[in-house]
Amino acid sequence: MKPLKTMYKADLSAADQCVMCGMCQPHCPTYRTEQTETESPRGRLSVILGLAQSQLQADSSIITHLNHCTGCGACEAMCPSRVPFMQLIDNCKQLLPRKNLVLNVILQLVRQPGRYGILRSLLKNRQLGYLLRLCRLLPGDSKYLQKTIQLSPGKLPLADFYAASGDTQGNVGLFIGCITQLFDKTTLQDSLLLLTRSGYNVHILRQQVCCGALHQHNGDIDTARLLLKQNQQLFESAALDAVIFTATGCGAQLASHLKSINAVDIMQFIRQSALLTKLELQPLTAKVLVHEPCSQRNQLKLPAITDLICQIPGLTINNMIENQFCCGGGGINMLTVANSANKLRTHKLTDIESRLPDTVVTTNYGCALHLASGTQSLDLNKEIEFCHPVSLLVRSASLK
Repeated sequence: MKPLKTMYKADLSAADQCVMCGMCQPHCPTYRTEQTETESPRGRLSVILGLAQSQLQADSSIITHLNHCTGCGACEAMCPSRVPFMQLIDNCKQLLPRKNLVLNVILQLVRQPGRYGILRSLLKNRQLGYLLRLCRLLPGDSKYLQKTIQLSPGKLPLADFYAASGDTQGNVGLFIGCITQLFDKTTLQDSLLLLTRSGYNVHILRQQVCCGALHQHNGDIDTARLLLKQNQQLFESAALDAVIFTATGCGAQLASHLKSINAVDIMQFIRQSALLTKLELQPLTAKVLVHEPCSQRNQLKLPAITDLICQIPGLTINNMIENQFCCGGGGINMLTVANSANKLRTHKLTDIESRLPDTVVTTNYGCALHLASGTQSLDLNKEIEFCHPVSLLVRSASLK
């Protein structure tokens, strides 16, 4: 097994690479919303440097400003000084206390697949949600999030192996994640259909675990390292052409740290393998709004998926306004710093409300969940579908 790419240590010294030019400010979603220095990358780097030099104490105000960062990576993507901002914010969070009960419970439950059923039951339990909101352990509008989760499909039994239809083109693994396999089963099922009908054997390795992104971005680097190591050992031992992921948040974590694994986004795999040439796409009459997650744009640096779904006849396709700005989901920021997360979502919801699409597509389930729960509070005259673009392709190809 090849060694993991160096995992972060609690080293904050790289913060002094920042020359305070301010070029990051217009790209930061929290600065755009709040217009205060402490809600900007430059302000957060000043705080991180102050903590590193013991000039500041991590009081509640400092922790709040640091936690508001969504980890979107927009600042790092354009920084002329190449400041490793995302690494720094993760490093810094190792040194901060994690007092949020909901966060700690979720981080514990997603460590082991055997606990996923407990997590599902907790998140879908409305009575428990009401009690936690009453105790102010959950934000008030988490009821909309729970309602959205209630609408997710029931249990999907996954086999270990799905055989290719027709001539075999190769063998791939499917990364099913933790939250994805709990609440985004439709995307997994549609990915299986598309891959097998296109000639690929699909393997679902049972020992795979959470990608570790939630742990890493919330300061639990040791657990993130253990989860990455387990996934690396597992996927390296299998003779696979690629490991396909459907959620770009998980994919960014895998691609960043498991360089020995050919981890590929499902839409990028479709593009690279020219899978659509093997399918007969039939017209779909629908207005589609395309959301582009930060993990797709800034971490994975993947192209937009518009060119792929444009191959479906009959669709009216538009990109969501200001796709370059984070929707605010930020992993589980929608639960842990809900006020900030909801502010960042406002522009997206306004766009959805004004254009009233039939479907909003996004390649990251966390974004879909955050946006969909936001629409529950709007007075819309229609129900809007939120789905992964692979589901539109499967629908058009009549694979179900």
